[in-house]
Amino acid sequence: MTKDYDEKATIPVPLAYVRGRVEIPFTGFGFEADAKYISYDGDTIYDVRAKVDYTLDFIPVIQPAIEVGYRVQKYDFESEDKKTKMNMDFAGVYLGMIAKF
Repeated sequence: MTKDYDEKATIPVPLAYVRGRVEIPFTGFGFEADAKYISYDGDTIYDVRAKVDYTLDFIPVIQPAIEVGYRVQKYDFESEDKKTKMNMDFAGVYLGMIAKF
């Protein structure tokens, strides 16, 4: 028999962060990748993303852009009392709209 319970907690998690971006001059194209990561005592959390975007520069103040990328997220941790364990993996392609100003 499974026991259902509802418990909520908000815990800040410090993550190492790295980001890189390259823009091709006079084309509107940019390439970007970023990663957030922490691993401690067998628990791991990370979020990695790579994308290409294209900025439309026909509006001078707010420039719309479109992006397509791939993102991978992992949440793998266990509570100190070993009663709760979470292991979730998310990965996939995404499409987004941006407003640069």
